[in-house]
Amino acid sequence: MTARTRLKSLLPSQALRLIQDLRRAEPGARLELLLLAATDDPAGHLPTAGEGRIVFICHGNVLRSAVAEALFRLKAPDLAHRAASAGLHTRVGRQADLRGQLVGRELGVELKDHRSRPLDADLVAGADLLVVMDRVNLAETRSRHPEARNRAIRLGRLTRGAADIPDPYMGSEDDVRAAYHRVAEGVTELIRQLKA
Repeated sequence: MTARTRLKSLLPSQALRLIQDLRRAEPGARLELLLLAATDDPAGHLPTAGEGRIVFICHGNVLRSAVAEALFRLKAPDLAHRAASAGLHTRVGRQADLRGQLVGRELGVELKDHRSRPLDADLVAGADLLVVMDRVNLAETRSRHPEARNRAIRLGRLTRGAADIPDPYMGSEDDVRAAYHRVAEGVTELIRQLKA
């Protein structure tokens, strides 16, 4: 048994996850990530969202946030809220991942016309609610836009499952499918709470 394997077996899974998240997070967000790990974000309730814009945020805006935006628009055409999506680490104009397009069709949404956009100050300023997919997304959003701290939540926190919806980008089509089902569950609960 290598020293690394032995160390992994001694550390609790939450500590290993935090180490992985710290490696993934941009340097400016690491303190925020540590604070989140120590205090965590509140579960199951929304900050006051008004009737403005909801921005769904993930790493690249080609999978999770793209389908969240599309599902919100499909399931809540009667709400006054407008949906948008953005990525923390993306370029303008990337197409939705092909696996995501396929799985999106299974859920009744079409992503072939989706184009990525980076999260910027104007998008944040115009948003009443920022909905991120995982703890690293939350830490980076809060670190880059501290004025939006109280408007940012994790979508998974609205569901009974884990708070994070893992990024399936490096995974299989089944990983995309699992993530999309978690996103759909979260969007459904978000809509329910907004209508309440």
